[in-house]
Amino acid sequence: MTKRNESFVIEFVILFGFLNGLWIYAGVNPESEILKAFTDLVPEMSSVLFWLITVILTVGITAAAYKIGSWLGLGAILAAFLGGVFIESWGIWSLLVGIGIGWFAPLSKW
Repeated sequence: MTKRNESFVIEFVILFGFLNGLWIYAGVNPESEILKAFTDLVPEMSSVLFWLITVILTVGITAAAYKIGSWLGLGAILAAFLGGVFIESWGIWSLLVGIGIGWFAPLSKW
């Protein structure tokens, strides 16, 4: 496979999809924990700035995933995300489906 396929699977499908689902399964929101740490360090900073940064990063990553993998890429990320959320039951199978779709998403025109 090409380097583009490998980076799409590793960066978007596993990191953006699966790990975000895994954090939801664990009941921890790492962004809120980072926000608490920054608020303790710099109390005068507004939390609106951090929420704005979070929204911009999420939209940017989703747009980049769509540009690289189109609808199949977004489907692969969704399958991996569901794999993280439902890791105890059928999550590993969903992750494998997401990785499989992710390998071919950058090559497809769909």
